[in-house]
Amino acid sequence: MISDLFKQGEWYEFDYLRNIAAVILRKRQSDPILSEKLRTNEIPGSKSWNEELFPLKLLADHKKLANDDKFRWTPNEAADFEVRAACALIKIQSTMAYAEWSEKAGVHGGHVRHLEMEKLNADRYNFGGGLVVEPRARGFEEDLRAWREGIKNALTRKLKSNYAGCRLLIFAPLCRFNSIDFAFREVVSPAVEEVGAALWGQTFEGLYILDNYELAFVEFYRGYIPNLFPASRPRRANRLFSFSALNAPLCAASPHRNGGLIRLLA
Repeated sequence: MISDLFKQGEWYEFDYLRNIAAVILRKRQSDPILSEKLRTNEIPGSKSWNEELFPLKLLADHKKLANDDKFRWTPNEAADFEVRAACALIKIQSTMAYAEWSEKAGVHGGHVRHLEMEKLNADRYNFGGGLVVEPRARGFEEDLRAWREGIKNALTRKLKSNYAGCRLLIFAPLCRFNSIDFAFREVVSPAVEEVGAALWGQTFEGLYILDNYELAFVEFYRGYIPNLFPASRPRRANRLFSFSALNAPLCAASPHRNGGLIRLLA
């Protein structure tokens, strides 16, 4: 069971997380029933994997963290994760973003996403754009608006004082697919700017917004933050926040270690 693979509060190397992700992917490809259950969070621990641990793996890949850098999962604390990288301890709160379609079958974007996964499991297809069971014609303007609204909502609902000092990780699955004609930062930046760094910076030191695509990654920082995570160096120290896409990290990734994996989802 996935819930047995990660113990709360224990330190793990990112090599372990990457290997587990690879095993899960192979098992999903060979076992459609298992994949269906993971898709709709029917397996114990699958929600935590889909919405917290897998996004952390994507962040580690985008930032090229070394395999021997470490993290621990702390979902019952203010930070969902603590990460040790480049001699720094970084606290990360994690959340999801979904498109908020103007016409939708569900109550909100997360509900629509769940209905889409149920439809996919039942019939092997679904329709994007919010209606799920029937097609909906729309232009790129609606796709951009829906995702910017979803990202803005994901950010604003996490603006709570108990998260102060953390960095916020926002995973937006399918955002890149729905906005393929635009650079990821063109989709994300207006949503963050609408909230305003003066507001989100009161809670978070920085923001990481990503999707499961190589170039679907944007980061923002409040003022100047040392290059420790490794985060990108702001162009000007007096700017309220800085933006950068994939930049050269301080820590070079080490090769994956050889070794057997524990039996997964037996």
